[in-house]
Amino acid sequence: MEDDVQQLALRKLLLEAAGYDVAGAEGAAEARRLLEELRPDLLLMDLRLPKLKDGLSLIHCVEQQKLPCKIIVLSGWFEDLCDLPEEKLVSRVLGKPIRNDHLIEAINAVISWPARNPPAAAS
Repeated sequence: MEDDVQQLALRKLLLEAAGYDVAGAEGAAEARRLLEELRPDLLLMDLRLPKLKDGLSLIHCVEQQKLPCKIIVLSGWFEDLCDLPEEKLVSRVLGKPIRNDHLIEAINAVISWPARNPPAAAS
């Protein structure tokens, strides 16, 4: 889940090119619907979202519904990375900006299976 439409589109293209099935959500209602409907292996999300108080309510939604997905949080705000009280619910917390190859590596590590087409490392 990402509130920046361009970032959402770019990440979706990157992950699809790497062989993942991807569904993107810009808002809280859409994210909750997709979580319930698709029951994904992974939720990749930003913490600071305009339509959720601060993104934490979506993490709690996963916990309350006992969804089997892992969570990777992306944030450009250092304090989010240091003070995430829900860390037991989150598999990884990554700072923005993040290199594409590092994002794919983190996803592979969290869900324990590699992408079919990993991107080349940036030079």
